[in-house]
Amino acid sequence: MATFTITKNGTDYTSASLGIVMLKKSSRPAVARVRDRRTYIPGRHGYLDYGADLRELVFDLVCAFTDATSQATLRTAAQTLAGILLDPSTGRPAQLEIAFSDITGLSWAVVYSGDLDLKTLSPNIAQFGLEFSAYDPFGREPEDETEGAITTSPGTLSVTNSGNVPAPARYIVKNTGAATIHGFTLTRVKEV
Repeated sequence: MATFTITKNGTDYTSASLGIVMLKKSSRPAVARVRDRRTYIPGRHGYLDYGADLRELVFDLVCAFTDATSQATLRTAAQTLAGILLDPSTGRPAQLEIAFSDITGLSWAVVYSGDLDLKTLSPNIAQFGLEFSAYDPFGREPEDETEGAITTSPGTLSVTNSGNVPAPARYIVKNTGAATIHGFTLTRVKEV
């Protein structure tokens, strides 16, 4: 069974460290729902179609606390989790990042959007739901960084975006040599 990691302010909280097991009933869609952009014109059949956008991506995780030894430790585990999900200075849902063990290299910027309602199944086991909304519905990879030295004129350095969504590039050009460089050009080529 997959596990998850919640990151808050640079600190990672794994589901295992929180005593949480994610159950198979969890919903983790691969793509967010579509929001159609169309307009009805009176007196005309059909719609004018302006394309579509993606809505938020909603992770509906069905979980259980399984490491508790009593009702008191169940409540303590729930309060610890609530402290991670909320921003202590505002009491509002915190900006979090979530990653799953079976989807390597991707994480989503999320906020908690459910209610932490424990359903006690036994004195030391409680089931609950965790709902997270990713308003930017695309998973993020760690940033790629390419370094290279160009020692000839003309010289080239190829950089490839490995993601599945167009992302802006940031170029930093440093002259580490003794001579002054004149008349260089940066060229960006989109490959299909």
